[in-house]
Amino acid sequence: MRVPDHATWTPPHWRVLTLVSLFLLVANVFDAYYTREFVGRHAEEVNPLMRFIMARDWTVVWVLKIGVPLALTAACAFVIFHPESPRLWRRLLWYALCLTAAFYALVVANLIYISVRVLLSS
Repeated sequence: MRVPDHATWTPPHWRVLTLVSLFLLVANVFDAYYTREFVGRHAEEVNPLMRFIMARDWTVVWVLKIGVPLALTAACAFVIFHPESPRLWRRLLWYALCLTAAFYALVVANLIYISVRVLLSS
């Protein structure tokens, strides 16, 4: 029995996954750092849950913004490269990681834009 071409998806090379994971880590650090900077300059966090947590403890904020995405990325990498994982799950998780990286690219671009506006206005 011939396997259809669309079913022969293989996971990305481990280096590509490493680059995507590193980008997500750097983007999350960037997001956490600039969130703290902006809130320190009297900006307001839009997310009510994060606003509540920021008012209590910044260590929890760092764990949530860096530790949780790092753990989820590692779990996705494990499933993507595990040979017994269903092909559909591996493909969906790879696409989810790529979409997350694209989203964080927009977040970083927005933070850079806000930073430039703050610098130019002062």
